[in-house]
Amino acid sequence: MFTHSVSRVRIALVGCGILALSATAFTSGAAAEPPALPPPVTAPSGDFNGDGLDDIITFTRGPEADVWVALNTGSGFGPAQKWHDYFAVGEEWPLIGDFNGDGRTDIVTFTRNPANDVWVSLSTRLPRLGTPIYTFGAASKWSDFFLIGNNLDATETPGVGDFNGDGLDDIAAFDRHGGPAWVSLSTGTSFAAPVKWYEAMPDMRGRCPLIGDFNGDGRDDVVAITRHDQADALVMLSTFYVRPRTGIVNYFAPAEKWFDNIAPELWQFPMVGDFDGDGRDDLASVNPDLDGSAFVDVWAMHNTGSSFADGALWRQGMPDVNRLGTGDFDNDGRDDLVNFSGPLADNDVHVAKSQSVVLNDGSTVNFFGPSITWHDYFGLDREVPFGTVHCGGA
Repeated sequence: MFTHSVSRVRIALVGCGILALSATAFTSGAAAEPPALPPPVTAPSGDFNGDGLDDIITFTRGPEADVWVALNTGSGFGPAQKWHDYFAVGEEWPLIGDFNGDGRTDIVTFTRNPANDVWVSLSTRLPRLGTPIYTFGAASKWSDFFLIGNNLDATETPGVGDFNGDGLDDIAAFDRHGGPAWVSLSTGTSFAAPVKWYEAMPDMRGRCPLIGDFNGDGRDDVVAITRHDQADALVMLSTFYVRPRTGIVNYFAPAEKWFDNIAPELWQFPMVGDFDGDGRDDLASVNPDLDGSAFVDVWAMHNTGSSFADGALWRQGMPDVNRLGTGDFDNDGRDDLVNFSGPLADNDVHVAKSQSVVLNDGSTVNFFGPSITWHDYFGLDREVPFGTVHCGGA
């Protein structure tokens, strides 16, 4: 293999035509074939056409670097359509968020070392009569130095959330080994210079920090899940104060323990979503069976506004779990589960809706319903569905 200078061309395709393209010169070898992410990997879905129903997305990465989307019909996911044909190249890390505040979810990729660039492609509605057509537009560089590291064990991990509550999703870099958290706020057309929001993150080792609005104030917060003998859920609320001369100063408040025994082992996976629809994100733990059957139990911890309550079993024996995510797929305000089964079930995509029943005594029981097939071929083995990174390693 040799290293040479090429022009990275990022193209958004619509049908047989090219919507737009942009290019930047860079020096690189051939785009690497990405490693398969170890299952299960958890992340949220997005609403890519802005109709109120979360859809599904997958990034092929590698040399092809295609991006496929299947829109939600309300009772299933429609045909997979290629929305971009050169994005998240090689082993880049893609994530999703609404970066310009138009109500449609966009995509972002972190090149990491040596360039440390951040590229964004916005969800775009094409001008036409009749049924609207959506795609991702030309990628543009929104930051030229963010997120250091170049492998699955990199110390810094990216995150996306609306950390200042202005309706635009921002990006963050978290040092999982006790270092700082940096945030770059979205201006709607770029990311501002990184600002340190937290001095020393809890030591998460093999965990990724999770992002959600845990106190319902419209600003996304961060929860760090420690491992082994601690297994704490430490929440860092997004907040601010005003300096008379310099204006608003945003930061993450000191970590507070909201739960003290969740997912102590690395094979257990925490996840975040508003599962009961009360406007505050909850915490859940995905506990795989240890017999290799790919069945999982899902426990959810209700958010009280200042802590996570004791967990309740919301789903027992969910089958064929390979990559598990969340999203509101029926627009009822409650986050559901989506599973990309991969090779475990012929690349099917299953949805388990969040539901509740009121018992005779007036109490409410919440649960995830049966897994229903919503797509029969999406999110293959080495692809990255819904945009996520895997926080492996020590």
